[in-house]
Amino acid sequence: MVKSSKTTGCGTCFFKFWLRVPKLHYIALLKYYKNDNNITNFNSEYFSYKWIQILNLFAIDLANRYESIEVIKTSKKAKERIRHDIYDMEYLLFALAEGNFATKEDKLIRWFKLLSKDGTCITNKI
Repeated sequence: MVKSSKTTGCGTCFFKFWLRVPKLHYIALLKYYKNDNNITNFNSEYFSYKWIQILNLFAIDLANRYESIEVIKTSKKAKERIRHDIYDMEYLLFALAEGNFATKEDKLIRWFKLLSKDGTCITNKI
């Protein structure tokens, strides 16, 4: 059985996009901090490394949260949670670059502290 190139290409494009995300964020931060001398803290390799760490944390979380892929395919609530997780991944990446993070979400607090040993996490959790 031969797979259509359209299906294979679509999956390949999605994978390539996810690998380009750290570079796109890095370029955005360079533009934002173009006059800031503190930008030497991170570079594109740092972004790629942290992005892979974040992807792994979220993949483990998804595997623990859902017993099968069918739950994700059929549940609107699961799809919505995953959409929010994608935004959280990006926020966490920017927070790691900044070295500071403000959130109320326990999972993100734990992961920020795990990935950034010297970063500052601000929360109103007691």
